Amino acid sequence: MVPSQTKDQAAEVMADWGEIVECALEGDRVAYAKLTRLVTGHLARWHAFDFRADWEDIVQEVLVSTVAAYNEGRLASTGAFRAYVRQATRFKFIDRIRAAQKWASDRDPEETRDRGEAGAAPMWPPRDSVQGAALEMRGSVRQAIERLTERERLAVLEVYLRGRTYDEAADATGIALGTLKRALRTGLARLKEVLDEG
Repeated sequence: MVPSQTKDQAAEVMADWGEIVECALEGDRVAYAKLTRLVTGHLARWHAFDFRADWEDIVQEVLVSTVAAYNEGRLASTGAFRAYVRQATRFKFIDRIRAAQKWASDRDPEETRDRGEAGAAPMWPPRDSVQGAALEMRGSVRQAIERLTERERLAVLEVYLRGRTYDEAADATGIALGTLKRALRTGLARLKEVLDEG
């Protein structure tokens, strides 16, 4: 907290972040842009430009995680909110680095040796291949979700996308709690089946 900032002002700032989260969940583009800037600001400060094609996915993963933490009441202050977003962004970025390094280490060593030093395997996968794989995966997930029943789709989206608890998801959708849990269980099983087919 800035020395000149009172506790009331700090609470008001946090209420603003809470309102931004709520508005973003309701589809407000300005609120979503503010949350997105919070994540991409960290990525830019860390000079993560080699992973620019992954930023959209990192933002989505961080926001889903942040909304879940917010809904659980774990982000009680502005400092906690900002620190959580910074740490979540850091972890997601590190995950991308590790995945890229694994991709490079999984390449055929014979192929690398045959090409010699000048043609050594790149440390990172080509951006086009990463972006293409991400788009393909997103399309597969979207198609899989479309194959769920309406009740299953609502349960999965409320709990896993919006980060709501079972009770909150039941209230938001109007589906009885037991029915929602059953729909979530069958929906996840169906998603696994559909994605395993692809």
